[in-house]
Amino acid sequence: MLSRQRKAVFFDAAGTLFTVNGSVGEIYARLARDHGKEVSVADLEAGFRRCFAAAPPMAFPAASAEQIRVLEKMAGKPMVR
Repeated sequence: MLSRQRKAVFFDAAGTLFTVNGSVGEIYARLARDHGKEVSVADLEAGFRRCFAAAPPMAFPAASAEQIRVLEKMAGKPMVR
């Protein structure tokens, strides 16, 4: 029998479910500091830029920014309970 217990929940903070106040690097640096780790905002920002540059193409490459928001919400609805 398969277990239906959830082991993880992921949230997209890129304007679909909620927005962030400050840069991603600032937020991650603050959270790291809250847990005893000092991390440079500049290093985090550079790391995010490297990772995003290496990421596969977006799901809706030809869509405008407004269309992407609508399309992402529509694509995510079947997964949200």
